[in-house]
Amino acid sequence: MVYSQDFEAKAISKKYKYKRFILRFFVKTKYQKYEIKTVNRKDIRNAPYNPRTINQSAKNKLKKNIKQIGLLIPLVVNKNTMNLVSGHQRLSCLDILEGNSNYEIEVSLCDLTEKQEKAQNIFFNNSKAQGNFELSQLDVILKEIDY
Repeated sequence: MVYSQDFEAKAISKKYKYKRFILRFFVKTKYQKYEIKTVNRKDIRNAPYNPRTINQSAKNKLKKNIKQIGLLIPLVVNKNTMNLVSGHQRLSCLDILEGNSNYEIEVSLCDLTEKQEKAQNIFFNNSKAQGNFELSQLDVILKEIDY
């Protein structure tokens, strides 16, 4: 769980008057094994082994959602290989929306061996590890959002 602690501090302005401001220190859980870093898109490699595919209809929906709402979850990149671990389809849509593959993007940069990288690539897309929908509850929500 990520949380912050606020500390009040005083700073001296140019006129030697004190100004109060809040410093925020974020504390990571011991299980958070990544850093958010800004990288150039050109430095990110699509994992050559990625088994995930997407049809054009689904890609259009994904692209439309990113265009309307934005990218809400960072892409996951292994800092040792610069291979994309998770987010191949989102990155492909971003390239189309940006009109090129030369832009800065914040990513979740992690430190994985090649074996761990491949395992996590599969895990992130494993529907058996993501749980199931409660169909009656899903039906109510879908009606609420005109899906």
